[in-house]
Amino acid sequence: MSRSRAAVRAMKQQAACAGASPQRAQEALMALLERSIRFRHRRLAVLRLCDAMESGAPVPEAQWRYCLEAMPSDDLALRARLERAARRNASVPGDAVSRRS
Repeated sequence: MSRSRAAVRAMKQQAACAGASPQRAQEALMALLERSIRFRHRRLAVLRLCDAMESGAPVPEAQWRYCLEAMPSDDLALRARLERAARRNASVPGDAVSRRS
């Protein structure tokens, strides 16, 4: 297994252990989101944005903008998940999700 894949696996394991350390889980989720954006994994970035928001992690506006642009317009289930996560997370910039609808 490559070091990159091992690093992703380790981040996923940290994210899954939110009960033990919520802050470490949020950091791992943000690292996964940043990696997805860097590699231009559009749909995966949106999924990871949802995961990060559901954990309560503060998401920078630049990452929000990327994910909103990357959102597949025909994926209604993903859009609904993003809207639910946005309503629960105070770091969402304004009406970010509804602007894209």
